[in-house]
Amino acid sequence: MSAPPCTEQEVTGPERFVPLWPAEDTPGAPQDTEKPPTEEQEKSESGESQIERTSPFTLPHTSCDVTYVPYESELQMPDIVKIMKASLSEPYSIYTYRYFIHNWPGLCVLAHSGGVCVGAVVCKLERHHYDVKRGYIAMLAVDNNYRKRKIGSTLVRLCIWQMLSQGCDEVVLETEVTNRAALSLYENLGFVRDKYLHQYYLNGVAAYRLKLWLRDPHDGDS
Repeated sequence: MSAPPCTEQEVTGPERFVPLWPAEDTPGAPQDTEKPPTEEQEKSESGESQIERTSPFTLPHTSCDVTYVPYESELQMPDIVKIMKASLSEPYSIYTYRYFIHNWPGLCVLAHSGGVCVGAVVCKLERHHYDVKRGYIAMLAVDNNYRKRKIGSTLVRLCIWQMLSQGCDEVVLETEVTNRAALSLYENLGFVRDKYLHQYYLNGVAAYRLKLWLRDPHDGDS
């Protein structure tokens, strides 16, 4: 299956995608999301904060035939599993998918084109230390025929948008040291290489732990 040609257009807000959180009472729905910090707000006396490099959290140039939809039911699980298995080197059981998606359904987003799932992201958000809420990007995959169209970065941005609305302080993930495309995608969004993990994956490949700070980690220090 090849991606149909389509003229790209600039999108600057959440109106581009099918309502991700359509119920008005859904916590963190886009209409209730706080606006990202302005350039002036991001600066502090000590310099620019980490988030400046990723602001504003608006959708990039996206192909007009791709829409982004939320996880809504178990009926979407086969599509998620299929695209992850085709793209990721690490094997995951159905229980791993259900752990993330059933506990954090609002942090799972799918990209559709022509009624077919061409991308997906699976994340979670929980308290890391008593005063830090940490987001974690567990899985991200895009169909080979739909790459280089900003779909992966859009999926990540949408989840970070949700995490921000829920008071997230930082976001982390692991990726293979040999996966240059993934490293480039995340580093372009402001992630930095925080730790080297020797032989992290089952195939023996090492990983980098990448981290994005959404607020100054020194805020609140005396």
